[in-house]
Amino acid sequence: MIEVRDLAHAEAQAGSGAPLTVSTQPGQLLVLITSSQFGSVGTSGVPTGWEYSYSNGTNSLGRSGFIAWTRASRPGDVTVSQWWGGVSTNASRQRGLLLAVSGVAPDSIPTVTGWTAEKPVTPTPGLLITQQHATKYSILNAFTVPDAQVAYAGQASTTSAWSSLRVLLTSPSGGNIIETPTQATTVWAAVELQPAQASAMAVSVSVRGADERTISTTQTALNEPTSFNVESLVSRTDGWMIAHRGGSADWPEMSLRAYSESVSRNVPALEFSFNLTSDGVPVGVHNKNLQAVDPSAPSTRVSQMTWAEVRRYTTMGEPFIRLDDLQAAYGDDHVLFIDPKHSGAAHQTYLPWLDPDHTILKFSGDATWLADIWREAGFRTWGYAYEEHITSGEAATWAPHWDLFGVPWYASEAAWQTAAGYGVPLIGHICNSQQALDTCISHGAIGAMCAKIDEMVIQ
Repeated sequence: MIEVRDLAHAEAQAGSGAPLTVSTQPGQLLVLITSSQFGSVGTSGVPTGWEYSYSNGTNSLGRSGFIAWTRASRPGDVTVSQWWGGVSTNASRQRGLLLAVSGVAPDSIPTVTGWTAEKPVTPTPGLLITQQHATKYSILNAFTVPDAQVAYAGQASTTSAWSSLRVLLTSPSGGNIIETPTQATTVWAAVELQPAQASAMAVSVSVRGADERTISTTQTALNEPTSFNVESLVSRTDGWMIAHRGGSADWPEMSLRAYSESVSRNVPALEFSFNLTSDGVPVGVHNKNLQAVDPSAPSTRVSQMTWAEVRRYTTMGEPFIRLDDLQAAYGDDHVLFIDPKHSGAAHQTYLPWLDPDHTILKFSGDATWLADIWREAGFRTWGYAYEEHITSGEAATWAPHWDLFGVPWYASEAAWQTAAGYGVPLIGHICNSQQALDTCISHGAIGAMCAKIDEMVIQ
């Protein structure tokens, strides 16, 4: 559903005005609407890189202005510092309105009808806009459309002859425009928008403890119908993220909550490190014992504990999960980067559990013997290295054994260039900030392993 998430309104005159600022999320449509009561104020106020439609007043009863639009690329505030036109001698009174709009199809382009004296066809859905010469003597044309929402009501000026903006967000059913009788001079504009397909529903994800009582519940949005497999993932050219331990910088590592949060943010790949318990259960634990995530746990190695014993403890307050728990939740529509950690040599045990179409096996780059076994079994592989391995030349001997190769995000320019010469697609690791992610992508990595997920975007 298309919604106006935030808006800002300001006035300008004689070459001076107030900036416009709205809060945005990645992918939201930003729409800037400007109006001038007379004269051609030009397009100097159009932000650099934005698309726009400008009317010079010829077909709009002498009233000018533009409608400009772009997409938000990252979360946070967007400010348009100078949206108005004209110089200090230009007395035209101008208004600006900046909207942040969600629910618009990602690849769609708005269809804009610029300022015109002709009443437009109601967009289905979209924005229906007027600028009016509404004063205390000429009341506002408070037009409506059935099922439309008032995005910005506008008001008649009681002190001076300012033109007022009024904006409706119309529904997919459209409808006839119902006007208020008034003498106010009114010109119109419209922005037709394409709604995004409904892609998510809110669900409650629960995990039961050893006593079979629910001990963790989280709300999340499960997206549909986007689905990823190994082939479609590695062939992408727009960059992608892997949620390291589910997003361990944001949520309890390798918990179902962490993976669900990452999936709700459209992360296509999830990393899971497991150790085998004494009774052969692959449990999501990175270290040899549990104490890094639960200080109350014993120092006993996971390999010497049963699954029943492990699940008495938690990963930072959330229940531990098994490999098959993650596979059941997201193994059919996401790519799982699986790291068998201290159980790597038990490949005859765990390989039959894995789906080559949705699994990339991960390990330290020097374990070339293991990479050869995995590839022989039909799996894609990722070996990671650090800068000292690249500069020493060791990594160059490892890389041919792997399908993907890992470079730390903070490696020097020379190290990145050296690794690029291996002829193997690169993945950056382990990113804990937007800067780290940007660095990986700028160095040609096809993807990045990210501990930080929330509010991270591929630029």
